[in-house]
Amino acid sequence: MAGAEQRHTAVGRSYTAGRRQPYLIRKWPGSRWTLPLGPYTLTQLTILVGSIVLLVKTRAVWAHFGPLNLVIGVGLPAVLTYAARRTRIEGRDPVRTLLAAVGYLLQPRAGYLRGRAHRLPAPVRLAGRGFVVAELPDPAALAAQTAPAARAAARARPAAPRTVGLADLLAAAAENGGR
Repeated sequence: MAGAEQRHTAVGRSYTAGRRQPYLIRKWPGSRWTLPLGPYTLTQLTILVGSIVLLVKTRAVWAHFGPLNLVIGVGLPAVLTYAARRTRIEGRDPVRTLLAAVGYLLQPRAGYLRGRAHRLPAPVRLAGRGFVVAELPDPAALAAQTAPAARAAARARPAAPRTVGLADLLAAAAENGGR
């Protein structure tokens, strides 16, 4: 009876928070030696090694300060590594953000269609033949007409539109002084 009175409850567990924690490197692989001031994330180690390699390769450019060279050569990678510890861009670490940006820049401009790069069709030139212009009555002539004549003119069928080419428009503009 006591077992029947107990209620069963559903238990849900979420391990998302544990997966969001970055992978940390505390020891040098295959030894007991721990990394100083560690543990480090993969992003931090990438930035540390990358900045050291970059400084060594470009030493001829920046190494003209005497004893200050040691401060730059050791301090700059250390500061960059420490700065990368908690840096997040849209929830991502800087290296993953950089990889996403490079992937975005390498995407085809028109996107993908059925798994392949989509190419936009080539532009097609359309041949135009002219403009259709309806001849409108002169406003001064309409004002001079009497009211019954104006109503009769309004009821009358307007002139049929005619096709005017570009040369006709340019000639009319030249006659009017370019207006």
